[in-house]
Amino acid sequence: MLAAAPLWLALSSWQAPQVERMTVCGGQRGTEVAVTLTGKRLFEPQGLLLEQPGIEVLAIQSDKPEQCTMRLQLAADCPLGLQPLRLRTAYGLSNLLQFEIGVLPEVAEQRQGDAAQAVPLGCTVNGSLRGEEIDRYAVEVTAGMVVQCEVMAIRLGRANLDLALQVHGPDGRLLAAADDTALGHKDPWLSFVAPGTGTCVVTVRGAFADEANAGPYRLHLGTFPRPIGCLPSGGQPGETLAIALLEDPATDAGAAPFATTLPSGPEEWFRWFPTDARGTAPTPLLLRVGGPPNRAPETDANGRAWVEFPASVSGVVAEPEQPATFHWRGQKGVALEFRALARALRSPLDPVLSVRDAAGRLLAENDDAAGLDSVLRFTPPADGEYRIEVQDLLRRGSARHFFRLEGGPRAEAPSLRLVVGRREEAVLAVARGNRRGAVLQWSGLEPKHELVLLAQDLPPGVTAEFGPIVPGTNLVPMVLTAAADAALGASQVALRLRAVTPPHERDPGFLQTLPLVQARNDQPLVVATTRRLPVAVAAAAPFAVEVVPPAVPIVRGAPLALEVRIHRTEGFAEPVRVRSLWSSPGLSSGQIEIAAASARGLLPFDASGGAPVGRVRLLLVGEALSRGGRVEVCSDWLDLQVDAPWLSVEVGKVRTKTGTEAAMRVQYQTVRPLVGTAEAVLLGLPRGVTAAPVRVALATAGEFVFPLQVAADAAPGRHRSVVV
Repeated sequence: MLAAAPLWLALSSWQAPQVERMTVCGGQRGTEVAVTLTGKRLFEPQGLLLEQPGIEVLAIQSDKPEQCTMRLQLAADCPLGLQPLRLRTAYGLSNLLQFEIGVLPEVAEQRQGDAAQAVPLGCTVNGSLRGEEIDRYAVEVTAGMVVQCEVMAIRLGRANLDLALQVHGPDGRLLAAADDTALGHKDPWLSFVAPGTGTCVVTVRGAFADEANAGPYRLHLGTFPRPIGCLPSGGQPGETLAIALLEDPATDAGAAPFATTLPSGPEEWFRWFPTDARGTAPTPLLLRVGGPPNRAPETDANGRAWVEFPASVSGVVAEPEQPATFHWRGQKGVALEFRALARALRSPLDPVLSVRDAAGRLLAENDDAAGLDSVLRFTPPADGEYRIEVQDLLRRGSARHFFRLEGGPRAEAPSLRLVVGRREEAVLAVARGNRRGAVLQWSGLEPKHELVLLAQDLPPGVTAEFGPIVPGTNLVPMVLTAAADAALGASQVALRLRAVTPPHERDPGFLQTLPLVQARNDQPLVVATTRRLPVAVAAAAPFAVEVVPPAVPIVRGAPLALEVRIHRTEGFAEPVRVRSLWSSPGLSSGQIEIAAASARGLLPFDASGGAPVGRVRLLLVGEALSRGGRVEVCSDWLDLQVDAPWLSVEVGKVRTKTGTEAAMRVQYQTVRPLVGTAEAVLLGLPRGVTAAPVRVALATAGEFVFPLQVAADAAPGRHRSVVV
């Protein structure tokens, strides 16, 4: 499907706050914690916009626009793990921050030179690395104790921080070391058995020497459970799973399987924190929610595992060079889509999928169709036996190389996202008494169902209106309008679909992926996702944009200039740049800058020869400098009629010489009844040739003549670019 691309896709309000540093990056639930935010445009902080309950802002202190401090109350039942939040000021929402909620007591790093800081076993250390320094922590252990050490660094989403861990025993001997781990992305974690009673030293350092390898981290120390994965690795929404942990001492000792119930909401991933008598794992395992139902493979007399698809199976590539293999009986022409989930589950397995027939001939193969995971679509050429193989790209295998294999009919779920420019935040701030425009991009929706988008849970005083979902484009414009007396605030807005045909209300699959840490070339290393759209009511903007409806339609193959008016508040004297937020297929426009001393301008539009005829809805956006950043507002909807040309013309041929006069005859014929006179203008004349406009008395058909003035230095040659 073709997409009509907006000229500008930078939707975030540049006047919004930008947080560059957060101290601290987490806290123990059931306690109070002070958090300091440092960045740009942090003036007039109002509070936080949260995605989940459990964090209450008790007090805010702000003495300068570069910094503010908040005292937070973390509820005793606050959800564990990384909680997304944004600073809310009077002028918008900040970039996304992640605040980790834990169960262990918090300890602040104390800089002691090369000496190790004594910390209790069973705590979380809030630290940071500056340059190439090394942090050391001393813990008291007893012989035979299984100690877990886990770092949260790059996963905090604050910096591209690559750390390494080392543990030295009471005698100074190296007991364990870790760098990158699959479970921790690039964050290290390790377990060690204390060889004796005494003091062990845990060292946190950069994985490589680089001044830029610096930033905050959280070090979890304790005897809590720390599995690297689990089986099964997912299930249906609302299903209760009996789970076996991988590489955990409790499971190795024959403990009963863990149990957890998956959420019944739209989330694709469930973050599960294993808990037992030893405590709670500080960071979660990921469980897939959805896909085909779990089925246990059946083993035949030859030891082959058989699965009846559609189904999901979880397994392990236990041995190098030995793929995990599942057999099924395929039907001719009945297609299946296989999806191997491994890296998405934080498994070290880099899965490759292969389909073979009963004789072992390779029929299909895929690697990395879904990031580092694989998707393979296969249609059996005949009824018979087939097998699907899961193996590691480098032919590795171990008890850690676990996966989830989903197989069933291909189903393209609908999806919706906000279109944003590179490095822009997917948030919308609408000024009091003004409008804000945005563009949504969809896939998997069927316009013939007469779908209409709706917005739920908008901030009080804000309304939303959407353009139509139509064939020919996968973009939908929207306008948010805030009443002049709307209270400053923000909310997480849910987008829904309403259809003429049942089911009348549907989930559009809104999912926004937010890059938090990026490598070179803006490749995302750490991302967060959200299923709601953050919307804030901001202070009044210093100007508004109005577009004057044209008296005539725009016709195919011709331009039309729209009059734009800028309504300024008293004392506001900044230039305003105006552009089209969105263009219907076949329409295009540029952008203009309306000077500080001016209140109007003309924005040119063009309609191609193939522009669909009919009514289209346009939105114009204005941007200007204000309070150290840029503020953006939107016009109201403009209904513009696109027509086929009202008359057809045929330009005659002219042969002349430089320094002379000539006449160009034009034949015309009206397509629809027209009365009165029209002005005809010649465009595309070569250099040195001029022609004054002529007035034409319209009839059903006729002729008019352009007198041509050809200068002595006019460009010679054949010129075919002349149009009327």
